[in-house]
Amino acid sequence: LGHPDFDSQNVFVDDTGRLVGLIDWDGVSVLPRQLGALTYPNWLTVDWNPTMYDYYKELPNYDTEEELHAYREMYTKCIRAASGGRFDAITRNSHLVSTLYLAITDIVCMTGMTFRLGEFIFCSTAATDRALLAIEHSAWFTCPPEEVAEVKLVDEDDILASLPFQGHAEGDNAEAANGADTVEGGHGSSRPNSNKDGASSHPWEGYGRLEHDAVLD
Repeated sequence: LGHPDFDSQNVFVDDTGRLVGLIDWDGVSVLPRQLGALTYPNWLTVDWNPTMYDYYKELPNYDTEEELHAYREMYTKCIRAASGGRFDAITRNSHLVSTLYLAITDIVCMTGMTFRLGEFIFCSTAATDRALLAIEHSAWFTCPPEEVAEVKLVDEDDILASLPFQGHAEGDNAEAANGADTVEGGHGSSRPNSNKDGASSHPWEGYGRLEHDAVLD
């Protein structure tokens, strides 16, 4: 079973810190274990949701990405001890599965989470920009619906020449020029920033089929 809102406000503990109950089970569902019983609690993976983490960092004494990573390691060790070593491998990287799931299903957060996954895959902000822009201009999104899909290979230089914001495709030096942040834990990062209305201010936001309604199509 998967709790619909596995977050701190729904976890009850006693004065000693011992877990005594979970509330708010309306909407419970059957899910793969990486998304259900063996996933991380939401408060341990908030750094993988840039839209929510931007708001989270406005709170006093917020957890840094390094701290959240350490907490996930601690949580995995607890799962290993409680399960006799049977289930910790499922929990360990369940945040990748949950991030991918939300990137597909959560309209508000999908842009930031897609970019976050790109940072993990490519370990580079510039490479993530290039990949997302290339996907946006790929046949998957541009093939007319009345045509039978076929594979058409083109020269990479032709693809890059057609992309907007080519300054992002000049390599990781563009990150420094654009004031890119650094993700704590090792990966370069310049994830989309969200304004108070939840809209992304990242350069590729709003271009073509990466917008929410197009993704849902």
